[in-house]
Formats: sequence, C-alpha cells, structure tokens
Amino acid sequence: MKIVYILSSTDPYGGATKSFMALLAGMLQKKHSAIVVVPDRKGIFECLCKMPVEVVALTYRPHTWTYSSSWQEIVLFSVRQIARLFVNWQASRKLCQIVGNRSVDVIHTNVSVIHIGSYLAKKKSIPHVYHYREYGAKDFGIRYFPTTSLYHHKLVSETQFHIAITKDIWSCHNLNRMPLSKVIYNGVLTYSDQIELNYNTNYFLYAGRIEQSKGIEDLLNAYGSYIHQVDFPLPLYIAGHFLSLNYERKIKSLVHDLQIEGQVRWLGNQDDMCGLYRNARALIVPSLCEGFGRSMPEAMSCGCLVIGHNTGGTKEQFDNGYLYKHQEIGIRYSTVEELTAALVSVHQSREHQFDEMRMSAFYTVNEFYSIEKYVDNIESYYIKMTVK
Repeated sequence: MKIVYILSSTDPYGGATKSFMALLAGMLQKKHSAIVVVPDRKGIFECLCKMPVEVVALTYRPHTWTYSSSWQEIVLFSVRQIARLFVNWQASRKLCQIVGNRSVDVIHTNVSVIHIGSYLAKKKSIPHVYHYREYGAKDFGIRYFPTTSLYHHKLVSETQFHIAITKDIWSCHNLNRMPLSKVIYNGVLTYSDQIELNYNTNYFLYAGRIEQSKGIEDLLNAYGSYIHQVDFPLPLYIAGHFLSLNYERKIKSLVHDLQIEGQVRWLGNQDDMCGLYRNARALIVPSLCEGFGRSMPEAMSCGCLVIGHNTGGTKEQFDNGYLYKHQEIGIRYSTVEELTAALVSVHQSREHQFDEMRMSAFYTVNEFYSIEKYVDNIESYYIKMTVK
C-alpha cells in the first residue's frame, strides 16, 4: 500500500509530529511505502530524508484565518488572508503534479486544518482521511475559515473517512454523523509489562508547550500557594518552550509577583523526557482543554504519578483507566484550590502511598496507548478505506 502523508508541522517536539513518526515507522515495518509532504525543511525534515520514504517540501498554511497579534498584522489582515489562500491553492496544484499518475492508495492528512490533501484526493479519486488531533478554538485558538459551521460542513461532505484521537474530539467535530469515522488513540510507547518504580523524586514537573490554553497560569498560582503550606517545598521544573515572547514576559512577571523565582526552573525543550518523568514526584497536566495530552501517558509509562485537570483528553484518559482498572490512575482536580491541595497531599505522602495508582496507570497506558495497537488500528482503517 502506498500512502501520502501530509503534515502541518515539522516540529520534533509536537505531539502530532511524534505520533506521526511512530505511525510512519510502523507502516514501513509492515512493508507499506510512503510519500511525506511537509510545509518546510526544518525540524524532522532531515530525519525523514534519511528514511526509505519520498519527502516533498511545499509551502502551505492551515485553512484557517490568519493570526493578528500586532497592529501591523491587523492593518495587513486582508492581504495576508488572501495570500494564505493563494499559497494553499498553489501548493494543491503542485502536489497534484508531483503525485501525477502514480498509484496511491490512501491520502492521510495528519491534522484537520490542512486541506491540500482533500484537493488531491478529489482530483485523483483517492480515499482521504483527516486525523483530528485538536478541538480548534478551545485548545489552539483556531478560527476556522470561513466559519466553524461551513468548515465542518466542508470536511464532512467532502470525505467519508475521519480519525479522532479521543471520543471527546470525535463528538466535538460532529463525527457521529459519519458512520465510517473512528476513534483511534495515539501510540505513545512500545508495549511493556515491566516497570520499576522510583522513589528518589525531588521535583514537580510540567511538560509541553507554554501557552495560555495549557493552564500554566493556574499551575503557577497553585504552586505559589503550595510553597506556603509545606516545609521544604519541591521545585517546579518546566520543560517546554514559549510560543510567543509576549506570553513569556507575562508568565515570568507572574512568577516574580508570586515570589517563586527561586523555585521555578525553566528547562526548555528536552530530549530525555523519560529521565525527567522517572525522577519527578508528579507530572502536572493543567491544560484548560487538552486534545489528548501525550505527556500524561508518557509519564505514566515511566512510573510517574500524574495530577491532571479533569477535562478534555486528560479526563478521558483518567476515565479509561478507571473503567479498565476499577480505580483511579491519577489525581484529578477541577479548581486551582484543588490543584494546590493535590500538590500538598503528594508532597506529604508516604513513600509507597501511590504505588497501586502508578502501577494501574502503567498497565492502562500499555492497554490503550501502545504504538503496536495504534499502527494496527490505522492499518485496518486503511484497508476499510480501500475496499471497493
């Protein structure tokens, strides 16, 4: 089977990119072939070029409204929006020329906001699948073009095949109207039935992009209260990068106002996340509405306790674990005050107090989020798509 994959980003630290790379490796291992289309020559581009795949770099943008974060961008808004539509139209035509008359079985767009793949699918009569990894406005602040309702109508009317990474995202995008749509959880780790719990843990950890939707302000406010309620508070490690300079200034100003500068460590993006997870007292997932929350199962696979905001994909992962193991696999919270209480409780806990919870979390991740199951499920979906 030959698959054309269309990516929205080459960021090696992005959850969508990590999930795609796991999928691509699995499909190649199953002897399928691939053409990978990327929007630039950064990030994973060189890595892809070393793999037995054809890599195509084109200039294209999400099929959304442009962002306007400065007065210059506001003044040029109409010009920028027209330019975005023209760039995408041009990329669609180029992609059709590149694919030409080659035999392609499936076109797989790795997110739902890139539309050049649907143009190619319609032109060449090839099955196409959108991979919904985002809510849109709730998690990324995406403004759909031209409107949310017309955007959804376009996606649902132009293709039969849709994959959502959680049941909640599936519902959010009204995919219940599409009988051939499917929920397939991301593959996070290679299956394992062995875990060694670490007790030499000496910090709390946040991992992911640093932006407003990730709930970092709630975390910092809760942490600021926590340090006044315990003796010898643990430091807070933050592994990730800021998406904007303005937001970085806002967050560091908040850290200064809370007088926790000496307790917060900014690590930036890290390659050895497993080491960070293993040595953390707990990972905090404070997202206001997380699509899936890859850091959560990653941490659980390393035996790390998780404290998570009980909403979106974070809630769904907690619920999956509760149904599977008949007990909680992490600590849920709904308010900043509850997060503060959770930090205090974990800080004051006995050494083995959360062992059963951590073990249940580990087995849940292996049951629901293994790379092997992820690849098998998507391969089966491709087969369903190509049956005449």
